Amino acid sequence: MRSWAYHVGRLARWSAMRSSISPSTAAMSSVRSVMAEESSPHSSTGPMGKGPNHGWTSNKTTRKIKLADVDAVRSNNVTCTIIGICGGSGSGKSRLATDLAHELGDDTVSILPFDAYYKDLRHLSLEERGEVNFDHPDSLDAELYGHHLDGLANGLDVCIPVYDFTEHRRTDDLVILPAKDIVIAEGILLFAFPELLDRFDLRVFRDAPLDLRFSRRLDRDVVERGRTPENVREQFDSSVGPMHDQFVQPSAQHAHRVVDHSEELATVVVELATSIHTISV
Repeated sequence: MRSWAYHVGRLARWSAMRSSISPSTAAMSSVRSVMAEESSPHSSTGPMGKGPNHGWTSNKTTRKIKLADVDAVRSNNVTCTIIGICGGSGSGKSRLATDLAHELGDDTVSILPFDAYYKDLRHLSLEERGEVNFDHPDSLDAELYGHHLDGLANGLDVCIPVYDFTEHRRTDDLVILPAKDIVIAEGILLFAFPELLDRFDLRVFRDAPLDLRFSRRLDRDVVERGRTPENVREQFDSSVGPMHDQFVQPSAQHAHRVVDHSEELATVVVELATSIHTISV
C-alpha cells in the first residue's frame, strides 16, 4: 500500500452527507460508513465505472450509489500542476516520482500510477488473459486515466481501480486519491497517448539501458507479481523489449527533460522541484 492513498476495502455503497459538513470531511466519513456496511448481505460490488462525476448530496437522507457509478468525490477546488514521468519498465521512474514527491512535500503531492489502469479482463479466461500483450498501449484504459487526471486538476478526489497482476483483472477495491496542489502521473506508456500529452505541465522521461531495466523487472515481477524467472525472461523478450522499442523509447521525444540513469538522482530531483515550483507560481 502506498502512502499517497487511502485504501478502501471492497467499497459497496456510498452515503450522501449533510450539506453542513465540508466535502473532505464528508468523503472520509462516507468511507467509514461504507466500511461499516461491508458485511451487509444487501451490499453489492462491481468494477469501477466510467459514468459522470458524483458529488455529495445535500439532503439528509442516505442515497445509495452503486460502485459502477462512482468516479470521483467532490473536494475543495485547488490549483493543480500535473507532472508526467515516463520511462521503460525498470527504468527507475517510480523511484523518481516518489523522491520528487518527498522533495516537493508529500502533503502537497498525489501520485497517479498508470499501471493501475490496465483494462479489466475478467470476461476472459485466465488462459486468455495470459496471452494479452500488457506492454501494448491497447492494454491500458487511457480514457479513464485522462478522466481522472481532469478530475484531479479540477479539485476532485478520484477513486482509482486496484489491479490484480496475478489474476490479470481489476479487483472490486478502489483507492481514494485526494486532489492536491501537484499531481505526478507515472507510467511506461504515459507519453504514447497523444490525448494525454497536453494534460502535463512538465513531461520527464527516465532513460536506462536494457540490462538494468531487465534486472529490476525480474526482481519486481518475481517478488511482487508471483512470476517465475523463466516467465519474466520470456515476457521481456517477446513483448516488453519489442514494445519498449516501438512505443516507449520513441515517446521520449515528447519529454521536456530526459533523465539518464547515470545522472545523480538527488540532483535531478532538486532541479525538477525547482522547475515545478516555477510552473506552479
